[in-house]
Amino acid sequence: MKDDLSVVKRWARDDKMYMNMQRTKALLVTGKRLRKRIVQDSGKLVVKRDNAEIENVNHKLLGMIIDEDLTYEVHVDELCNKLSKRLGLLRRISPYLKKNQRIIYFEAIIKPVMMYASQVWTLCNKEALKY
Repeated sequence: MKDDLSVVKRWARDDKMYMNMQRTKALLVTGKRLRKRIVQDSGKLVVKRDNAEIENVNHKLLGMIIDEDLTYEVHVDELCNKLSKRLGLLRRISPYLKKNQRIIYFEAIIKPVMMYASQVWTLCNKEALKY
């Protein structure tokens, strides 16, 4: 990994690009057994460049949060929070709306959140499906 990081550093230098270390993040995606061999005693990946440690994060890609285990638990939690807020709003305004207006609200505001990246529902654990 150090070799790869030096290649990126050399590539950036050759193209006259600057790597902003405050905005540079790391995400290790592996199986559990391989991660135990890669990470150090702290239980997380330590990546350094010019004596500065690069922060490990979950990555948000096209609205989907990717974690290191590919369990999507963080994404499902955020999705449930978002849906809860939108359903709560629908519950509060539904006495003032006709049935077709409630359906329009559902189709426009709630359903797209549920359907976007819907493959996550098949990959998440059984605990997340209980929400």
